[in-house]
Amino acid sequence: MRKACLLLIAALGTPGWATPPISKTEIRALSDRDAKRQVMAQLSDLLLSSSYKGRKGQAPTRPLSDLWFYTRPRGTTTQGVCLSNTVVVHFRPVAGGRRDADTPVGASSIEVSNHYHLLAPVDPDNLYELDAASQLRADEECGRIDPRGTDLITAPDEDTLVNGIWLLRQAQAATGANPTFAMVCNGFKQPCSSVLATIDPAKVESVDACPSSGNDKCYEVEDGSSSAELRANANRQLGSVKIDQLIIIGDERAD
Repeated sequence: MRKACLLLIAALGTPGWATPPISKTEIRALSDRDAKRQVMAQLSDLLLSSSYKGRKGQAPTRPLSDLWFYTRPRGTTTQGVCLSNTVVVHFRPVAGGRRDADTPVGASSIEVSNHYHLLAPVDPDNLYELDAASQLRADEECGRIDPRGTDLITAPDEDTLVNGIWLLRQAQAATGANPTFAMVCNGFKQPCSSVLATIDPAKVESVDACPSSGNDKCYEVEDGSSSAELRANANRQLGSVKIDQLIIIGDERAD
């Protein structure tokens, strides 16, 4: 919970909204109640509400359990990388009795995750290079994006995102008659090089780190239908690529 709240408060620096900005000196001069009111007003500006109202023609039958929001996209410290958080507010019933759509509930916890959008191809050499002035310009550029209708990539941080996407591009560029790294594909009928070529870096859904030894690096990139595990040494030279076919089984969530 503490981590989630810190992420939300740290994201309040993007300018151009209805609520006026405030300085550290001003916020510390306020009472606890007024300081909270100021932060909540900023937070209200930051969050973009979801338009989901349930399935058309079907009345809800269960208590409210959560509400999802995106934060307005902002720049990161890496050129071309925009960040929006998904903020999930969880609710619980506040009293005993019936459990249906009319059950009174109260907010119980907050969950936050990172989602990125790439404006251009990225390189690990450009990580964390933007200064304060450049970040303001990046905030303006990223602020034009509506995350509710934009392809986003889930990743724990921009370091993981940039390195994973960059290695995927390196692997795709290096696949030829004599690739310098090992490739293994599980569950596919076509050659590994063909499978790898079908993974669009712009359409990747998630990037995460995977276990590695020593100074080696490992990143797992998923695009919804396949998962590519990319391993490289400390010099970012690819050692192996393993691609698995994903089988997605979805259950309709009861409303």
